[in-house]
Amino acid sequence: MSNKVALPSDTVRPLYRRVMSNRRLDILHRVTVRFIYIAALPFTAGALLTRFVLYYTYEKPVKRLERKRLEREIINAELSGFIFSDTE
Repeated sequence: MSNKVALPSDTVRPLYRRVMSNRRLDILHRVTVRFIYIAALPFTAGALLTRFVLYYTYEKPVKRLERKRLEREIINAELSGFIFSDTE
């Protein structure tokens, strides 16, 4: 019977390989992918779709009306004698 001391090997296994088996890693990967497909992607798509609908329904018309009002005010001010351009 020999008393040989086990020397550390040159290759060090990564921590996730030491902690988890391949089966557990496969299960974790499957759960992560399913979560992304089932929850994250539809939620993100729904949020983006809602954002675009709200923008085109509410924000864009309000901005357009505000721009038209500002243009009318500038035109009225120029007709009254105020000068806004630096072309002179």
